Amino acid sequence: MARVHHSFEPPFTSAAWYSSGRTVCLPRHGEVVEHCEKLVANGTLSRASLSEPSAGAWWAFDATWSTPDGTTVRARMTLSPDDPAGRAPLRYESDAAVTVPGTITIVAEADRAWDYAAWPSPAAMFLDRRFPWGPTGGVEYAAANSTDILQAAQFSTVVREFSRVAWCTVVVTHDAHDACPVHWAKAGSHAPPLARRIRTLNGRMLELRIHGADRVIVNRALQRIGLELPFDGAVILLSGARRRALHLTSQDVQFRSFPGILHNSAVTPLIERLTDIAGAPWSTDARPAAALTDLRENWLTGTEGNPELSIVARLRTQVEELKATLRGRAETERDLRRELATATVQRDREREAASRTSEETATLLQAHGRESLAHELAQARERLHDCEEELDIAAALLDDRARRNAWLERELANVGRPQPPSAPDPTSPASWEELLASGATLPYIALDRMDARLEPLRGHPLEAVWLRRAWASLRALSAYAETKKTLGATALPHFTAYLRSPQAPIAIPAGRYVPSESEPVLTNRKFRQARTFSVPTTVCPDGQVLMEEHIRVGSSRPPAPRLYFYDDTSGATGNVLVGYLGKHLSAPQTN
Repeated sequence: MARVHHSFEPPFTSAAWYSSGRTVCLPRHGEVVEHCEKLVANGTLSRASLSEPSAGAWWAFDATWSTPDGTTVRARMTLSPDDPAGRAPLRYESDAAVTVPGTITIVAEADRAWDYAAWPSPAAMFLDRRFPWGPTGGVEYAAANSTDILQAAQFSTVVREFSRVAWCTVVVTHDAHDACPVHWAKAGSHAPPLARRIRTLNGRMLELRIHGADRVIVNRALQRIGLELPFDGAVILLSGARRRALHLTSQDVQFRSFPGILHNSAVTPLIERLTDIAGAPWSTDARPAAALTDLRENWLTGTEGNPELSIVARLRTQVEELKATLRGRAETERDLRRELATATVQRDREREAASRTSEETATLLQAHGRESLAHELAQARERLHDCEEELDIAAALLDDRARRNAWLERELANVGRPQPPSAPDPTSPASWEELLASGATLPYIALDRMDARLEPLRGHPLEAVWLRRAWASLRALSAYAETKKTLGATALPHFTAYLRSPQAPIAIPAGRYVPSESEPVLTNRKFRQARTFSVPTTVCPDGQVLMEEHIRVGSSRPPAPRLYFYDDTSGATGNVLVGYLGKHLSAPQTN
């Protein structure tokens, strides 16, 4: 059935309900199917089925039900991944270890004006109430659930992002009796949210619970908009698109002497005010209107003529289609294997012919007195060797000059400002043992034992150059971890961003840093195993992890030393884990 399109946008009426938000993990097809089947079996839903999704979406689920007063409601939920072209929905359905971020959009329309106080939430008809979702600006929060691990320092960012969402109302509550909210997560449970007593606002309201003394930090942000979070109280924050029928003052949205979140009798005025706000007219952008058009014109598309075609039947059809595709691919793979075997035989024959030709050429050269070519080639290689040594020495001098220039730039920027005297750069270690000992004292650096790996580097003419570069690399990684701890992972997500920052206190030339290995290395088991090093079990339960990021300590001429590390600055340890320092690891071009 063809999808219908019109050039106009219908008004978003008072009989409609809409909510949309991002999640770090879209629900799987089977989760929604199981939830809808239970509601159909107990009579909550009259009907539920798959429908044709809009462009860029994976699935569209349609449902209809009757409210307690007999009003008929039709609704649609659409699941859209962030990158639909790069992901396969059926593969996501079958692999429980994969998570796919995306957007959940729910729109519903009733036969009369929506009754927020009495009717259930359309979100509960498609998703279990425990599923976390809601609009976000980079951090995920659960709509209609308290955010027990919200850091007070994040408050301004969260409020700013949610204020842009017209259909979301934020209520901030203060719990003065709980100064350590993390224990809720450790206990495997959550503090009873205020929104549990406002079930009809599921997907339309977000409660931010502030604990203990964090109220002081939050009030600094609220003072900019003329509001205050009272002690053991609550405050309602309207979105940037203010509701047209609301004329509220600060006194109308601040609730003082709010005796604890767990007291049901004390939250009644707050719940009544939130219900009024949810039911008031509000301005929308094009997305709610487009979702309502989609619901009206394409609800239960393709199943209206066949009411027996249920969600399970359609899923089975998709599974059979997938099996047929897999059988076709298996046949194609067999044909390709036969072609590969033929090509391999032909390649071996050509190699034998090339080998015979090479031997004949060598014989002819010797017969005609051309042995001097080998001598000239050897001399050329010696000159190349000398040039590479001079290049390494010149690069070391360039490093020293770059560090001197960076220091001069910092001193110039601080001219006229009272500054404490800067400490001189630590002296480069004189040996590999001293390097390992000094590296172990650097903050945020964890060094694995690697004495044996350093043997090929000892006594080399460029050993002093490599020591300086390795020491500079360790100091730059330590400074990166410390700066990231200060600025946060959003401002400094990775080492590349640190090297590009003009404020980096200690840096190395960006050309020496390699963020990942090449595809031939990563697809070869031998090469991957050579780059797998030990880490704490808090980082990986197996105690080992593949380290792709590395720094070129030497040039490309053997032994071409490299330093491999794993960036756990946003992980369990908060450190940079150095797994290898030694000669160049095996790779396709060296084998």
